[in-house]
Amino acid sequence: MTAPRIACLTSETAELCFALGLGDQVVGRSAFCTRPDAVKRVPVVSGFTEVRLDRLAEVAPDIVLAFSDMQADACRQLVAAGHTVLALNQRTLAETLQAIRWVGGLLDRRDAAESLVGAMQRRIDEVRSRAEELPVVPRVYFEEWDAPLIAGIGWVSELITLAGGVDVFSHLADRRSAPERVVESADVVAAAPDIMLASWCGKPFRPEQVRARPGWEAIPAVRDGAMYPLPGEEVLAPGLSLVDGLERIHRIVAEWAAKRGT
Repeated sequence: MTAPRIACLTSETAELCFALGLGDQVVGRSAFCTRPDAVKRVPVVSGFTEVRLDRLAEVAPDIVLAFSDMQADACRQLVAAGHTVLALNQRTLAETLQAIRWVGGLLDRRDAAESLVGAMQRRIDEVRSRAEELPVVPRVYFEEWDAPLIAGIGWVSELITLAGGVDVFSHLADRRSAPERVVESADVVAAAPDIMLASWCGKPFRPEQVRARPGWEAIPAVRDGAMYPLPGEEVLAPGLSLVDGLERIHRIVAEWAAKRGT
């Protein structure tokens, strides 16, 4: 079978293709694809929600890999233009592992995909085991966006729990769209998180802006300076790098617990 030419419209699909040994077959990417470094040499054919059909035609992919309902309009345009599209829509860790298997199977890399899933699961289990030994459990608030305030999606809530924390807005974790996870400032104050984690969808986290929010000086995380930015590729892209995000969150949680559990 001729090796397929692949266009990746999101960072996690590009990272996965390279990890499967298919980097030479990735001929187009989103501007947001940054891992691994080699992907930066691939021509940009899209943003996140918009695709340049002219650029895509130039690289002539056999298949386009997309993600989420946010790319639904782009996928419709691609299909109308005659492209073959696989649109994934994972929202949990289990769905993420399954998505890796699906892509691996589709691209004739089933065994390699299973190996990647196995390695991820081992790292997840190791963090879970260490987290169970923590002397205290912090309350954690994750902020995906600052205007309006948007709490974490399902897989982020899972990462927090696995890392040894308690997601203060876990009841919103099953809400698949961002507008369904909007929270009020007063709700965050009332939740009194011990740790604040933030990844503002591509723009820098500004702790000074958080400190200036009315009433937030009473929040333990703000009062104690326990506010931490997280790389978007480690927490906002549901793919291989989520385990990097998990390990990063666990280090933050473990450091906080060590200071308060003695």
